[in-house]
Formats: sequence, structure tokens, C-alpha cells
Amino acid sequence: SDVYKRQSSDGTHVYTVLTDGGSAAFGTLLNASVYVSTDTGATWTAKGVSAQMAQDCTDSTAATCLKQWWYESAVAVDPTDTTGNTAYVAGVDTWQTTDGGNTWTDMTNAYTGGSVHSDHHALAFQGKSSSSFYVGNDGGVWLATKTGTFTDLNAGGLNTIQFYGGSIGDVGPDAQLYGGAQDNGEDQYPRSATGTAQWNLSLGGDGGFTAVDYTNNAIVYEEQTRGAINKSTDGGVNWAPASN
Repeated sequence: SDVYKRQSSDGTHVYTVLTDGGSAAFGTLLNASVYVSTDTGATWTAKGVSAQMAQDCTDSTAATCLKQWWYESAVAVDPTDTTGNTAYVAGVDTWQTTDGGNTWTDMTNAYTGGSVHSDHHALAFQGKSSSSFYVGNDGGVWLATKTGTFTDLNAGGLNTIQFYGGSIGDVGPDAQLYGGAQDNGEDQYPRSATGTAQWNLSLGGDGGFTAVDYTNNAIVYEEQTRGAINKSTDGGVNWAPASN
């Protein structure tokens, strides 16, 4: 299992999350708990969390339990809370406790109307005198406050998208460039700029490899998670499964 640990500013409160590596519970929090020590790690208490948090769910239904703690765990402790009771754990969403791990609140709600991109990998405070912190995820970087306000820091031109593979076409009036991006979908670049020249999201999810038909830019194939193939015949406006 994977272990992520962070310590409070006074050195006594330590928070640890462990990912269950067992076949039945792979990707969940070990024992459905966050482990907390109040004596600098000499002894530990398993603080039970909700099933939603333990299984990395996007809401309260089992159908959305992604069990991705192996992929996106991060922990941070508020340096301005001298009690050591305010801490954060990041998974699909970022969770906050203000009572030493007894209860946790989902701050970002990525799949249920939240404005922050999902899959969080890094948490870092601005400094020892600030309770504001940065969240690094598959969509870039956000600045967060203790009260739950998140500011998107990517809008000013911070380019963080990672392309797996792209394809170019030059026949027809449709979009000319395509690229599949890590957790940022299938993206296309216009053949000619009718407004602001920019990449546009054509299909969401995890974009993979892409192929544009050499004879017609309107026909495009793109790959997604687990090898699923989608096809568009109208320049990426609409997509249909084409795995067969």
C-alpha cells in the first residue's frame, strides 16, 4: 500500500492516509480510515471516514466510486491552526477536517457541480503564516482558502495539459489539429481562427491517441480509457462508439 503523511506546525499532530492494496478493496483507504497521531507518531488512532470518502466516490452512490487513492493521494496540515485539528486530504476531491479527523467535508465536489477539476495530487500552503493553500490536479493549479473558496490559476495562460498523441488533417474546412489529453479529453484546434485561436474541448474524459482521416478532416477517431474508440463524422461536433 502507499503511504502519505503530513505533520502539524507544532510537531505533535500527524495525519497519514494509506491505500489498501488488497484485491477486494484495492484503491480504497485502508480500513476506511485516516490515521491520526497526537503525540508525534508514538501512537495512532484510526479515524473512520464515510464510505464516500473511503472509496473515493464522486457522490454518495456506489456507482461513482472510483477507488483511486492509489493514484491521487495527498495530505496537508494547516500551519496556522495551533491545535493541529485542521487538515486536508486530496483524492478525486479535496476533503477538510477541522476537528482532528473525526469528521471530513468534501470541499470541491468535482462531479456534482463543483468548479475545481478532479483528481488531486498535490497540496501546499502558501507559507507558515497563511491558511491558504494550492491544489494541484489533472486540470492544473487552484488557490484555496480555509472557507472553501477556490481560484482558478490556469486562466492566465498556465499550460498544464499533457497530450498522449495527436493527428493532423489538411483536407476540408473542419478543425485541422486533434490531440488526446490526460484527463482533459479530446481537444481540437481550428483550421482557421474565426475568433480567438485556441484549443477547444471536443469530447470529455481521458483522451488517448487520435487519427484524422487523410481524405476528409470531418472524419476523426479518438481513443479513451480502456481502449474504447469513438468516431466523429462532423468534425468533432458529435461522437459515437466505434470499438466494434
